[in-house]
Amino acid sequence: MFYAKINKMNSNKFLALTFVFAISTGMYAQKVNPNKELIVLKTKNTSAVYAINSDSMVYLYYYGKRLSNTADFVRYDGPPVGPIISAYSGKKFTEPALFAVHSNGLLSTELKYLSHNIKASGDTIETVNVLLKDKLLPFYITVYFKVFYNEDIIQTWCTYSNNEPGTVTLKKFASASIPVLSEKYFLTKFYGSWFGEMKMEDVELKQGITSIESKQGVRTSHTFNPSFIVSLNQPATETTGELIGGTLAWSGSWKLSFEKDAEGKLNIICGINEFASEYPLKPGDEFSTAPLLFTYSSEGKGLMSRNFHSWARKYGIQDGNQLRPVVLNSWEGNFFEFDEKKVIAMIQDAATMGVEMFVLDDGWFGSNKYQRDNDAMGLGDWDVNKKRFPKGLDKTIEEAKKQNIKFGIWVEAEMVNEKSEVYEKHPDWVLKENGRPQYAERNNYVLDLTNPQVQKYVFESVSKVIVQNNYISYVKWDCNSPVTNPYAPYLQANEQQQFWVKYIQSFYKICDSLIKTHPNITFQVCASGGGRVDYGSLQYFHEFWASDNTDALQRIYIQNGTSHFFPAISMAAHVAPVPNGITQRITPLKYRFDVSMSGRLGIELLPSTLKPEELIFAKEAVRTYKNIRPIVQFGNLYRLVSPYQSSLASLMYVTDNKDKSVVFVYQTQRMFGDFYPNIKLQGLHPDKQYKVNEINVDSSSKKSFNDIESVYSGEFLMSQGLNAGYWGKQGVLSVNLMSEFASAVFLLEEVK
Repeated sequence: MFYAKINKMNSNKFLALTFVFAISTGMYAQKVNPNKELIVLKTKNTSAVYAINSDSMVYLYYYGKRLSNTADFVRYDGPPVGPIISAYSGKKFTEPALFAVHSNGLLSTELKYLSHNIKASGDTIETVNVLLKDKLLPFYITVYFKVFYNEDIIQTWCTYSNNEPGTVTLKKFASASIPVLSEKYFLTKFYGSWFGEMKMEDVELKQGITSIESKQGVRTSHTFNPSFIVSLNQPATETTGELIGGTLAWSGSWKLSFEKDAEGKLNIICGINEFASEYPLKPGDEFSTAPLLFTYSSEGKGLMSRNFHSWARKYGIQDGNQLRPVVLNSWEGNFFEFDEKKVIAMIQDAATMGVEMFVLDDGWFGSNKYQRDNDAMGLGDWDVNKKRFPKGLDKTIEEAKKQNIKFGIWVEAEMVNEKSEVYEKHPDWVLKENGRPQYAERNNYVLDLTNPQVQKYVFESVSKVIVQNNYISYVKWDCNSPVTNPYAPYLQANEQQQFWVKYIQSFYKICDSLIKTHPNITFQVCASGGGRVDYGSLQYFHEFWASDNTDALQRIYIQNGTSHFFPAISMAAHVAPVPNGITQRITPLKYRFDVSMSGRLGIELLPSTLKPEELIFAKEAVRTYKNIRPIVQFGNLYRLVSPYQSSLASLMYVTDNKDKSVVFVYQTQRMFGDFYPNIKLQGLHPDKQYKVNEINVDSSSKKSFNDIESVYSGEFLMSQGLNAGYWGKQGVLSVNLMSEFASAVFLLEEVK
């Protein structure tokens, strides 16, 4: 059964005009059967109303703002929006969520309602199970809704069960179908490959099907991310508009489809990609799909994001209530050019800067035969590289202990190099199409995780690294290749199409075992940068590496897109060297820090290359971040100015009790003559008084204006705001960001 630790779903309001439009078109003539119960999902601010009609099928009638009274739906005889799950029946020819070939060869599935039950988990979580059955055959679907009351998030997934005398083949097995009815629909999709993840694009959905998908197998979010926003009637802004936002909790190939049919209805179908993935169910077998998380907002994208962030910190990521450390990662400072002496010097410098965690990246391992001197050898041989560390990691770790800094390590446990001893011993452990050329990306061969022996090897390899170096408290888990030779030697020929699902199930199984065996380790998920930014993996990880692109300017866009669904506490953002290794752009150290401080701050450079004044600034910036860290990592996000719509970008975090806030402002493009309107703050308490100070000021290049008395009401700050293009004498509410790569950070604290 699929490892589904993450389940939820949300309620929407898009049905005020749904009723009028549906009645006028005469859609769905079925009437509610008054002898059947309504199935009502309630969160703090939303309601979803399902009902069983005279055809014994469950239909969605309402999803939107919370209703105080839903009993009237028992008598309501108007048309529903759509079925609880859409199956191919031969009667309706739109895209289905389920397409199964039954044991007797029938291609259609006609579902009827059998029962439902509700189980509460405390006062704030409720799971609703709705059992459906084919009208002719003993084929069952259970639709699950896990409702998170306070977060306005609903998690939904399906279990398909076969009690037929023969095999049922699932040709399509989506997690959910969400029917929507509005005048217009606008899709926000998140796209971008390596170095350019989580860009955003808005398109109006016209007649027909719009699909976004991934077929990479072991990476989720390169090319597209499995997240979406559908705005109703008009494009939503940060603060206005109705929308449904969703994200699929799956770390492999996936597909999202948006079909606007001839009647003007939109059906959103989300799930594992059925491409090359038909799944057979033998008699007695069942299959559970990947969970879909979704929410409804009538107040734009900002509220949607805050719903997801609040849910993620409580339920979606590991230890979301614990502050994350400031990290120095060795990669961009050294790449493969390091030895024990150099690493020890980095640890000492990191401690001087106030860093709390040192992470030794790629190149520390290998075997006697294949030392890891480059990315073409040694991967899979998880012994210490004796060329770099003649006596192991003991001396390096002792230095970390001496400096009172924690120690982390990099692994890429799902892959091996051809030049490795493990591959030479077990060539049958990698994906390989016999008779065809073997293709490797970054010289990596992907291991066949469907093989229990390989699962055992991966688990034991990582555990061995942790146990033998028992001061390790952080593991960066990388995955640098998609599936390139899609044939699993462990599986039979007729089982190959199950590989895409079984691989990810096995990956989750290994991760689950690791976090239970090593509960005190912080795990970061990385896949050539942001290739696994999804809640499927994050149920086992504490954070993700958003992108290998550490250019501060481009990170503004990457982090902006990522923040729509994933909170700052989970988003590693590092200060890198200049010229940047990807873009060759040179940006000020302050700019790089200001951008990285809006996520989980880290450093990805060689401290010894900094000038004395830069080292002083970096040390102070780390101290400043530690002061604002609780606000950033636990606060509520408000995106104030989008980099897509201005030559500025701005965001802020506000504590739950609205007593503190941090505001970030970045210039993205210096254009002479640009006019910068005031940046109006959000999320503050209008009646509270706030002292405003600019922080993280680079005293070597500008003067601090914190000597000016600066107490303002929340109402004033939200109505008047901050001027970022002031040319004259600057005060607390004005700052000159007219120079290239200018930035500013402000701390607001309640004055009582």
